[in-house]
Amino acid sequence: MKFYTKLTAFFWSCAFLVFASELQAGSLSFTALKYKTNLDTKVTTAQGNVRVEMNEKVLIADEVKLFGMEGNVEATGNVLFTQETLSIKADRIKINLDTGFGEFDNYILRVGTDVYMEGLYLKRYLPDRYQTKNAKLTRCQDCPQSWSIYGDDMDLEIEQYARIHNALFQVKDYPVAYVPYVLFPVKTQRQSGFLIPQYAYSQDLGWQMRTPYFQVWKNNADSTFEYHYMSEGGHRLNTEHRYVYSDRTYVTAQPSMLYQTKSPRHRYGASIQERWQINRNAVQRYRGEIESDTRYSRHFKENFQGALLPSLVNEPSISYQGANYSTYGLMQFHRDNLSRQIPESQEKYSLGAIHKFPEVSLGVPSLSLLGPVRLAANAGFVKYSRGTEEVDVDTGWIRSGDRATGVLALTAPMSPTPYLTWKPLVETRADSYRFYVPGEQRSAYRVRTLLDQKLEMPLSRVYAVGGKDLKAMRHYIIPALRWSYSPPEVQSKHRFFTDKDSPKFDLLDPNSEVASVNVASQSATEEQRLKYHHFLTYGTSTKLIGRLGEATRTYQEFLYANVERDYSLINKTQGRLRVYARGTYWGLTASTQLAINTATGYADATSQIAYTQSEFDISAGQKVGGDPNQGTKTNAYTLGAGLRVIKNWAIAAVAEYDAVREKWGAENYQALFNSDSKCWQLSVGFTKVAGQNGFDFSPKIHLIFKEGMTL
Repeated sequence: MKFYTKLTAFFWSCAFLVFASELQAGSLSFTALKYKTNLDTKVTTAQGNVRVEMNEKVLIADEVKLFGMEGNVEATGNVLFTQETLSIKADRIKINLDTGFGEFDNYILRVGTDVYMEGLYLKRYLPDRYQTKNAKLTRCQDCPQSWSIYGDDMDLEIEQYARIHNALFQVKDYPVAYVPYVLFPVKTQRQSGFLIPQYAYSQDLGWQMRTPYFQVWKNNADSTFEYHYMSEGGHRLNTEHRYVYSDRTYVTAQPSMLYQTKSPRHRYGASIQERWQINRNAVQRYRGEIESDTRYSRHFKENFQGALLPSLVNEPSISYQGANYSTYGLMQFHRDNLSRQIPESQEKYSLGAIHKFPEVSLGVPSLSLLGPVRLAANAGFVKYSRGTEEVDVDTGWIRSGDRATGVLALTAPMSPTPYLTWKPLVETRADSYRFYVPGEQRSAYRVRTLLDQKLEMPLSRVYAVGGKDLKAMRHYIIPALRWSYSPPEVQSKHRFFTDKDSPKFDLLDPNSEVASVNVASQSATEEQRLKYHHFLTYGTSTKLIGRLGEATRTYQEFLYANVERDYSLINKTQGRLRVYARGTYWGLTASTQLAINTATGYADATSQIAYTQSEFDISAGQKVGGDPNQGTKTNAYTLGAGLRVIKNWAIAAVAEYDAVREKWGAENYQALFNSDSKCWQLSVGFTKVAGQNGFDFSPKIHLIFKEGMTL
């Protein structure tokens, strides 16, 4: 009986090849295509897609020998050992799966996306301690060839440091520096430390050097402290503080101060951006900026995301998206700035501000035939004071005054039929004024209204192409007719409105806020559209859209063109003929825009052509226009080119030329080098502003690690 039992056990464990088998004992289990066990030595040999698991550790290999069930194994052939974020690939390993300690031959080690190491031999003797020889270590994500440190003997501890003997620093496997001994941080958490210094040159600030220091407070909070030296600008201390609660809730603040050695006037600035996801439907945002002078935001544009000119920006807002409606409230407070060409000597007296109070937009379902109705309302308040005198003796502008503005708009897009859309608009604006000029009437008001109706008839047809890539084309023709009317405004009796020689005030007089352009233009501002006019706009547009691919469909616009013209119902005259066309075909893009005055024969035209390929791109543009009889002729060219022939390198250049003045304008030249997986980047730029004699020089080096990582 004993002989029969032994024979049966030997038969099942050694003689049979068991396919897709699984053996489990205690906390160790494995699967393989086949395995066999020697009962005398208690060694199990598994072959073919072997997977061994024990205490949340996984070993995958072509062949594995298990020495009992205590976790001692040897593996060969495409070996992969994983434990949480740790993964080690090797040709051969000897390891105890219970402790995770062992030896690895010809290995590649990764700890998440933070640590990469490869070498000939590795020994793991503690949970986070390793010894290795002839190895290469890097912190670069998935790109060991971009930069690395090679050492013939390393002792590494995760979340601490790697002690490297005979360290050789390499860039793309080329040695650049040798150090007999170095401590290298091997931490998966963000660390505090100095960042790479930056150097630059500009006409205004001279030679510059930035020395930033990165400080980690918490996993979701950090700061950057930077000393900025400028040979012509002085010494600047800049800080940036960041707090991230989630992807949709965060705040960033950037205060700074500049000490000028060549002027007693010190300068400062601060900016803040904040977003708060209140709930699923509601969002609150805030953007604020303050500067000692508008030139401060011009000199340090990277710290001020606003219009660069205001010396004070205050914009709180809140939005809510409901099932059938949405609301958006925005309040703006912008102190007046150099956009009014204020002399530098009077900058400190610039106290004007533009307030824009909350705007509410409602889209509520109306009749199914008519579609949604949108109601928008906003209010603004302007208070302006400049200097001590009431009237500027040079410009004739009033220095002090207030204006309150309210705007109410109602739209109701309708689609009575599939081939007709109707977009009516009713808008009313009211302005109230208060002046501070002795002997003048203190208050005035004006009310303006706009009625705008637009009809479109979109017609389309699909054509089957059946090409290799292009499968179908859809052609659109969209005739359109627009009627726009703004009656003469209602005004109170005041010299501000009636006398041509009355004192001007650019902020109080809405007619002076914007340049005079054709009110029929689609880019016309609210002020332009509310001026007295009555016209019809008629025209048509066409576009050609192609569908590429069958399983994965993509769409590309090949052609778009639009022709339209205005007819003034007041003067009984035709306006300019406006033509716009844009075409794209396999990397070649061409566009042109014309505004033809049929009475004089002169036209304003803007044209551009560009050709883009993977190795290079070139572009050229021209802008002509004006009336030579009035001395307003313009003729300017823009030339651009980019080259990407050498791997990782890109060169780009853009220049403008004024053919009327026969001189070059703005110029920009840049050379850029990217590592294979964007771990580090080198750029050198030369920029020249129109009217400036010299170039601004700006070399930059960026090492891009996981967020917050520094070297």
